[in-house]
Amino acid sequence: MAPNTLNQDSLSHLLESLAIPLGFKEYDDALPDERAVLDDWARRSTASLEQLKRVLEAVDSKESLLQDMERVVVVVSPFAYDPSTLNEEKEERPVYEEERNVLKGESPWITPGSKSLAKEQKAALVKQVLERTVKSIFRASNPHPHIDPVTGRSLPPSRIARPPQQGGLSSLTQDFFDGGGQRWKENVGLGAVIYWCIDSISPDVYHDAWHLAVPPLMTLLDDYQARYKLWGLLIAGRMLRSAPPSLLHKTGIDGLLKTSLRKILAHQDIPLSPTILRLSLSQSVRLFTLTTPEGSKGRFDALSDLLGQGIVNDIWTYTFDKPELVRATLNALPALIRSLGVGCTRFLQGLVPQLIRPLVNHPANQAQLPLDLLHLQMQIASLTVLIPLIQVCAPRMHDWRFTILDAVVRCWTTMIADRSNNPSSLSSPWVLSPPEVDSDDEEGGTDQPIINAKAILPVDPQSILPSNPSSLADNSSSLSKFLQAATYALAQACPSLTTAEYPLLLNKEPTVLKGLFPRPRSLELGA
Repeated sequence: MAPNTLNQDSLSHLLESLAIPLGFKEYDDALPDERAVLDDWARRSTASLEQLKRVLEAVDSKESLLQDMERVVVVVSPFAYDPSTLNEEKEERPVYEEERNVLKGESPWITPGSKSLAKEQKAALVKQVLERTVKSIFRASNPHPHIDPVTGRSLPPSRIARPPQQGGLSSLTQDFFDGGGQRWKENVGLGAVIYWCIDSISPDVYHDAWHLAVPPLMTLLDDYQARYKLWGLLIAGRMLRSAPPSLLHKTGIDGLLKTSLRKILAHQDIPLSPTILRLSLSQSVRLFTLTTPEGSKGRFDALSDLLGQGIVNDIWTYTFDKPELVRATLNALPALIRSLGVGCTRFLQGLVPQLIRPLVNHPANQAQLPLDLLHLQMQIASLTVLIPLIQVCAPRMHDWRFTILDAVVRCWTTMIADRSNNPSSLSSPWVLSPPEVDSDDEEGGTDQPIINAKAILPVDPQSILPSNPSSLADNSSSLSKFLQAATYALAQACPSLTTAEYPLLLNKEPTVLKGLFPRPRSLELGA
């Protein structure tokens, strides 16, 4: 037992040395001397984690250190998980450098060395960590006013409204955000600990751990400070990837999540706004697709409300002068467009003008590099939404085909052809057969081909995203490919363009527009 006793003593000392100083809570506002002390602690933590690894490897029986292993999880998790990395996991979108820099500031104690070592540490007993550590931390604070802490279920309105002496929680609703009721914030890195727990729960264990996982998640998500909302969003996203949909619905947590995610859309004036808005929209789409049957009225209504009221009315109306926020919504929109499908047609009047605006409007001073880069990113983000919108709303594209075509041609001319030394050398990768009969975009036609509203481009649009979203050259190259893909998608939806407007425009500007439009298959065969 002597070796184990020695290791337990060493382990206890190491865990105490790895407790994150409270000064990191105010790291951004710290004085230079204070920040230097914190930075020095962060550097030294790598050596402590390396020593912790050796101590754990030397233990003969992990069972004898059951309680200490729980402490290992609590101490190591804040080094293993950070918002910047989690924000980039499983995302089909560009990752912007300025967003990454903002998020890195949320975990200033992490160094590359400490993160690598923390990932190597193995721990167990998720339920025990939730029960004995996380739950005890939140027990010292006021509980979430809409959740039963015993079952993890959503409380009925009747109980919330009743006085506490009658079994209700109305006083907790009022005191939820009081300073004395938020003592859990004294634990720096708590969000990472909860994320580790959720990340380690298997689907078959959720039923047993539900009452332990949900209350802290909802407390973070509904907190008034954005940094805790951010962790709540990241944890909710991880939960939605593995939690049984039936459990979300049966416990009423799907409704609470819907409300909480929607409220986050009002946070539009802080540095974290682009990230939390995009995550809120993405998690909402995932929640609706998980908890509503495909093709159901419930799913259609939820997605329609999110698109029409949540994005078009509540965000775009107030963020016309905040391109980073608009870009964040555009990054979240492709999944929503694909999920809502042809139901997007009712929103074309609000969507199309917003999506083509970056294509036809150009920065007032293009000599400013950051503004130029942001505008390129906005154009690409708009096209990543416009292309699937054309596809799913193909039966209604005849009303918008000229508006979209005009914007695409203008953008190509200004951003691609005018900046190319040899625009005639540009060539579209798309090949398209001309229609054999009148297309459905011509009024009065009766013998019309059926347009597949879910047509998929031969090349995945994700493959033409810029490899480096912060590079002007990569963005310019990607923009040209997206514009070419847009004319191809538009021709799929409105085939008569290939025999009328496309040839007409090519005849007028063959040098400039040659590379924009898809190549006729007849020319390919002739070659």
